[in-house]
Amino acid sequence: MNSIDDLEEWLGEVAGPGYVWYLKRLSANDTQLSGSHQAGPYIPRNVMFTLFPVLNQRELRNPDHFFDLTVDSDPTPHTVRARAVWYNNALHDNPKSGRNEVRMTQLGGARSPLLDVENTGALTIFAFLAGSLLALAVPRHGSVANCRLRAEAKPLERMLECRLQ
Repeated sequence: MNSIDDLEEWLGEVAGPGYVWYLKRLSANDTQLSGSHQAGPYIPRNVMFTLFPVLNQRELRNPDHFFDLTVDSDPTPHTVRARAVWYNNALHDNPKSGRNEVRMTQLGGARSPLLDVENTGALTIFAFLAGSLLALAVPRHGSVANCRLRAEAKPLERMLECRLQ
């Protein structure tokens, strides 16, 4: 994405019926700036359970779901087979210090804007396309989900501030 016009066009594409947006600023843990073992954005459980109901299985240890993630913020958009995983070992074998969080992982490694430490603090739009199988969510073709991402810092923030006022 090279201009505000491109951003406006993209926002128009993902503003239609069936899209669910989730906006977040990428944290140091999300981008691995903090040096933690987490790799990928944290998304609240209630959001991910709505988008991917298959994750909401307390009886399973670390249930996951794979989906296609298209990163549109690069000059050349690319798609990876990403993973949404509920790390829930706090409910199983480590109740005192275990995790109980959902993250997106397997995002394409170091080339992913989501893991680029320079994007720490960037406002990011996740636009999930609802499909016929889930009320609010994601599958377009069977159980495959599609998610498009913009990871733009200052121009996006100015644009959204104008649009949301």
